[in-house]
Amino acid sequence: MAAARGEVEVEPIWAVVTGGSDGVGLAMVHEMASQGFAVCIMARNLEKMQRCLEEIKGLYPSVQTKAVVCDFSEVSTMAEYREIVERDMATMNVAVLMLNAGVWEQNAPLHMKEDKNVETTIRVNGLHVIYLTKIFEEMMLKR
Repeated sequence: MAAARGEVEVEPIWAVVTGGSDGVGLAMVHEMASQGFAVCIMARNLEKMQRCLEEIKGLYPSVQTKAVVCDFSEVSTMAEYREIVERDMATMNVAVLMLNAGVWEQNAPLHMKEDKNVETTIRVNGLHVIYLTKIFEEMMLKR
């Protein structure tokens, strides 16, 4: 939206929350919105994110929102992460990155876990934290 005559258009400052459509992540989204940040949720379920963001818009009508679909259990390379960020978030002025997405598997000795479950846990709980930190740090340092 263009600024009215005499007004300066202000670029929104974004908070990105992974796993922001449930529990602690959703609480983070609410907190950032209450502070006036535009909020972006990254998670796997678009419909669920949209419901959460509709709630945010109801409470904080002036806050911009965005949903970015990313199933962290399915992406595993920097190139895949960069593609998602460049496609959906490259122009956003991100100031806060809250890396909350995670999975919890029933506690069992490592040797009893299926290889696929171990790989999924590492992709979700480990890779997204390191990869997104690197990508967004690069973006922030360019500003």
